[in-house]
Amino acid sequence: MKYDEVEWEAAACKGINTDLFFLERGEGVSFYPQLRKICQSCPIYSECLEYAVWNETEGFWAATTPNERQRLRSSSRRRDDAA
Repeated sequence: MKYDEVEWEAAACKGINTDLFFLERGEGVSFYPQLRKICQSCPIYSECLEYAVWNETEGFWAATTPNERQRLRSSSRRRDDAA
């Protein structure tokens, strides 16, 4: 999924200071519960997650950290390889 294929205007995080989503590794941990609530209630959560897993290596996207997205990518590749 490409960036311009997502309806970002409908995102629950629209209007929130995006700096909170791009703190240095380890700095944003205290914000994660609040950010996860925003993301999990978002009408475009699924699209954001699909985009983020394959395109974003930094920041907090779709209630996931960079490490969580890396694990999702690795898991998906293993399933594809097994198929």
